Amino acid sequence: MWDEVESLLQPGQLAGNYRVKEPLIKASLYKNLGWAYFELDQNERAKQYLLCSIEESNDRAAPYCLLAQIQEEEGDNLGAKAAWQNCLNYDSKQSRTYKEPWVWPELEIWRVMAYAYLNRSSN
Repeated sequence: MWDEVESLLQPGQLAGNYRVKEPLIKASLYKNLGWAYFELDQNERAKQYLLCSIEESNDRAAPYCLLAQIQEEEGDNLGAKAAWQNCLNYDSKQSRTYKEPWVWPELEIWRVMAYAYLNRSSN
């Protein structure tokens, strides 16, 4: 199944007669693949897709929140700090009303994780 989704995202590759061209949809698919690989403890592959998601649309919180968790696990404190800060910055109420007026439950959890990490790292 994931191979099919991945094939939709590869430049020049066709899956059936459809190729994803819309940046926000590609960003969402990349984020979902990154999240899935993160949950499978395949952090290198997860990072690859999360960074692709950020490249497609760098103003969405979720890929930063997921990337921060991976960087934190790997001991990349500078990367984790920057990613957690971006997680919070792009999850502001202003960005929610503009693009996503709803609240994802996982974003609320990640927001708490971000504040906890940033508070620990500032002490």
